[in-house]
Amino acid sequence: MLIRQLNVFLTVCRTGSMTAAAEELYMTQPAVSQTIRDLEEHYETKLFDRFPRKLVITESGKILRRSAERLLNNLEEMEITLRDCDKEGPVRIGVNLSVGNALLMKYLRRFRERHLDSEVRVCCTRGSLLEQKLNDHELDFLMMEKPAHENDYSMDPFYSDRITIVVRPDDPLLAREDLTLADLAGHPFLLREKGAGVREQFDHICMSKGLTIKPHWESSSTTVLVNAVLAGEGIAVLPYLMIRERIAEGSLRELTVKDVNLSRTLYLIRHPNKYLSETARDLMEIILQEDTDEKTFDF
Repeated sequence: MLIRQLNVFLTVCRTGSMTAAAEELYMTQPAVSQTIRDLEEHYETKLFDRFPRKLVITESGKILRRSAERLLNNLEEMEITLRDCDKEGPVRIGVNLSVGNALLMKYLRRFRERHLDSEVRVCCTRGSLLEQKLNDHELDFLMMEKPAHENDYSMDPFYSDRITIVVRPDDPLLAREDLTLADLAGHPFLLREKGAGVREQFDHICMSKGLTIKPHWESSSTTVLVNAVLAGEGIAVLPYLMIRERIAEGSLRELTVKDVNLSRTLYLIRHPNKYLSETARDLMEIILQEDTDEKTFDF
């Protein structure tokens, strides 16, 4: 009985709505509301503050959420251990586009030298969607930037990159010295879509400078944004990992902006109480031990 109630409670926490939780769980909304009331009566505390069209979790609710996640993760570990003790399940990882395009394959090559027959399932998309899948226990761990919002994740840095602000080689801005971000604010920007890690970090940098940048173009595709730069549509903000060949060959030029820190660290991210198979732990170890020239961290 308690496990079912905790599942209902965690679904309400994740969806932020009794109605949405009811739809997801194939229950009626009154049944979900009653389950939350039963928990509140049992623990003699309020778990949510109820406002018109909005639920806000209380401090007691946050404590229960953390405890319930640990309990259900422990149950998941027990079931996996008992049912599949002689088998290795697939490793499920989520990676952002930078990792998927430029880094992942070298880690997987080393991994398959040790685990020839092990399956690795990869979800490659923007950071906000990866976080949701991790919270829904659909992924074992993530490889991406530090999430923008507060969380209880365990995070280990594994790669140091940077954000680049790039133009085409004949752009007049290249002749200017001592450029600041404010100097660029009036120019057309070509940005990744909302929810992408590089976009979240750049928006945060702009906010810290009191600047509001309205993108001229938005896209989930680096290729689209690069082609827009080459066509003279504006300035692109992209991870160095994704365009380092373009910069090396000279088809794109990087602007030096003196008043911003554009460093970008990539992390291995997981729930601290999430059960990981031996195979998944071995892949994480390979990633953290990989030696690269760029693997330096500035905190």
